[in-house]
Amino acid sequence: MKKPSLLMSAALLCAVFSAPIHAADAKAPADPSQPVTTPRVGGSPADAAFRAAQQQSGKRYSDARAACRKKPAAERSACMNAARTELKQARSEAKAAHDAAKAAR
Repeated sequence: MKKPSLLMSAALLCAVFSAPIHAADAKAPADPSQPVTTPRVGGSPADAAFRAAQQQSGKRYSDARAACRKKPAAERSACMNAARTELKQARSEAKAAHDAAKAAR
């Protein structure tokens, strides 16, 4: 025979971990054809600037790759390398600015 306290604790754990963590995650989107987007809450202005810089650099990189794909094969490799180098540089600068802003606090 199992102990009632063990059964109760197991039931409590199941109830806690099976529920959604955030209420916003439990809601269905108003328009099912649109993706669910929940804004990120919290963080410092430096964190927000870092996320924005990361997204912008990723967008520029994907645009550059699309442009590189349209070039002749002989130029494509150099174009892709330049795009990748630009992405790494932009991300490095964003991280350095973020770290400097965090250190200044």
